[in-house]
Amino acid sequence: MAELRMRSENRNQKRVHAGFSLIELLVVMTIMLIVLAFAIPNMATAVESYRLEVASRTISGKLTDARIWAIKQNRQSWLEFRSDVRTCQVQSADAAGVVIDIGPAESLPAGIAFDTLPTPAHIIYDPMGRIANVPNPPFFQVRLRVVRSGQSKTLTVSSAGKVTAQ
Repeated sequence: MAELRMRSENRNQKRVHAGFSLIELLVVMTIMLIVLAFAIPNMATAVESYRLEVASRTISGKLTDARIWAIKQNRQSWLEFRSDVRTCQVQSADAAGVVIDIGPAESLPAGIAFDTLPTPAHIIYDPMGRIANVPNPPFFQVRLRVVRSGQSKTLTVSSAGKVTAQ
């Protein structure tokens, strides 16, 4: 009887210390690779969408900064877009007419570019916070584009200076 009990305990101990077989590990690894194959492209699209949203919010913030500066200083200020280096910079002129940079230039996130903007392009605000260089139709548009996928977002600045994103 004691012998049977020892054999039973030895079997239980072996099962406790048993691991996974090579086949089980390969099956799990294969399933994980299949799931990753579907997840990675979706993740790349999500990252691009996030970068596009960050870029549009950055440009919108810079447009607001330029408008506030024009009102506060009671003189023209503008946002300069540089398509060639993918940056934008709020600028104004001092009393002598010398161009001064207001704050640091902002770069677009990697993979995002200005679409159909000449370089440099300007959105100029008058001292009342309205757009001074109103094109025809009476609004200004800045289009941002994801280089890899072509996904885009358009910022529209009305003649009154209001910024909307589409």
